[in-house]
Amino acid sequence: MILEVTQELIDAAQLCVDADHAHLEAVRSGDVKNTQKSMTAINLARASLELHVCDVLAAKGLIDDRN
Repeated sequence: MILEVTQELIDAAQLCVDADHAHLEAVRSGDVKNTQKSMTAINLARASLELHVCDVLAAKGLIDDRN
């Protein structure tokens, strides 16, 4: 099965990549405060991507999105 790739999916995936890069930079620099912030950004970006994928799957009737 091939998922329809939408701009929203691409943008959500790019947010994940950007958040991962920001986190790596914070870890490398030893910046504890920004490391914690970047972990939050990673979690939010991944949740956003997951929601977009679920929306696509639900629109195709492949999952039940009522929950």
